[in-house]
Amino acid sequence: MKKRIALSITAFLAFASLSHTLLHSNYQPVSAAGGTAYASYGTPTIDADKDDRYDFSSVISLGAESTARCDVYALWDYDHVYVFSNIWDKTLSHIDNDVFDVTPWYSDSLEIFIDRTSSRSSNTNMPYGNVQLRVDLDNRLSGMCNGVIWAGKENNIESQVVTSAAKIWDDGTGYSIEIKIPLSIEYNGVTYAPTLNRGDDAADNRGSVGYDLMLNNAIDSSTRQDTYTWSAGVGAPAGWNTLRFMDEVPEELRTANIEKVFIPANSNIAAGAYAFSDTVCAFDKFLFYALDNNMETYSQGLSKFWSLTIDYRFEVEIEKIVVRTHADVYPTNFKVEYYNSKYSEWETVWDVENNPGVVMTLNIEDQIGQYFIDGPTITTRFVRFVPHTNVSNAQISYSYALYELQTFTPDRIQTVTRAATLDSPIDGTIPEPQGTVINNTPSDEIVDAPYSPKTVSLLSKTDTIMGWTILGLSISGLGIVLGICLFKHKKRKEIK
Repeated sequence: MKKRIALSITAFLAFASLSHTLLHSNYQPVSAAGGTAYASYGTPTIDADKDDRYDFSSVISLGAESTARCDVYALWDYDHVYVFSNIWDKTLSHIDNDVFDVTPWYSDSLEIFIDRTSSRSSNTNMPYGNVQLRVDLDNRLSGMCNGVIWAGKENNIESQVVTSAAKIWDDGTGYSIEIKIPLSIEYNGVTYAPTLNRGDDAADNRGSVGYDLMLNNAIDSSTRQDTYTWSAGVGAPAGWNTLRFMDEVPEELRTANIEKVFIPANSNIAAGAYAFSDTVCAFDKFLFYALDNNMETYSQGLSKFWSLTIDYRFEVEIEKIVVRTHADVYPTNFKVEYYNSKYSEWETVWDVENNPGVVMTLNIEDQIGQYFIDGPTITTRFVRFVPHTNVSNAQISYSYALYELQTFTPDRIQTVTRAATLDSPIDGTIPEPQGTVINNTPSDEIVDAPYSPKTVSLLSKTDTIMGWTILGLSISGLGIVLGICLFKHKKRKEIK
């Protein structure tokens, strides 16, 4: 009889362990792309009309729908690099020439940064051979060739032999610019140019230059309201991104600043750290995710100052991660949205803070557990926690949470909503509120009462339900075994 009981208990524990493993074995990884744009070979006419060949290159998207945004393309040949941009702007700003000569960035404009020799200099003075060019909506050219970055208009801009064009759209909702920049220049007897590969085996890598972009959005001649940069470090060539030359850019590389996260159909996202460290577009950066072959796009909004790294700690059945900027908040604050397939709804964690060198930790789980209290109530079950806003040290710290209490008594089941103050992030144990629910207590009150405090085990709802089901079945099975054993034992006694 003892052997039968031991075997029943062993079987229960083994089955419970296997069930837990199966519930947690369906994670799938995701991946992130980098900060390089790709240019196809081509020689367009500089007229501010988009040549069809541009569509065979990467598109860089900057800006925001509420202010100004742009799509930027590049082409190249062995003599020049060509840049074209369509710019959508709700308030076009023209400035007088006398203002332009001093502060040309007060005009709506696009700036292009080229590091011909990929010097990656950390000097904020523009190294020889590098260039910062600015084309405004009225086709006025300004920028720097070897002066201090941001210093304004320089006379030596003409030495670059740069050609540009601009065109305001007929409906007044934006403008287009196009510019041709020489790949090779000579200064003080020294030639500055990239190394270009002309061999038959180099079609996918003819060479590269340092490359960056900045969109200026002005309201009037007195100020520049917004700037949107592709990289986090346009103040020096060391922080610029890369433009790589190819004969023809493959289709999968034509969206250079778009993260692509592919989630296999009916799968879950793995817990772990996902770094977006090479993608440094400031706002309206895009996160693509594919689920059940449906593609959706969300604004991701990375920090202006550093890359974004998030440690996602997911329970099972969490899908579709989206990171967005807040409106009217400091640009290092984000909200993280995730799709909870248990409840078929989007859920949000607010005010996630991104600091340099600090991994944001996101604990997104359904919390469930139990503790025992004195009196007629048998069990109180925590069904679900909903986080409220609170951020501390780049961690999600739930200082205040809502939960549902479900109390079981011999004659009724009562469900009420309660609030609890939590002293630490949800990372394994949760301190319980001092009090419990008594029958007929109004739903907005907690009555102080003695109870036996226990820590809450953080199990997923599926795990817990499965556990209770297994436990119930095992107890039932154990009871049947015991009953059979007792019955047989009684029969033996009767026979004796």
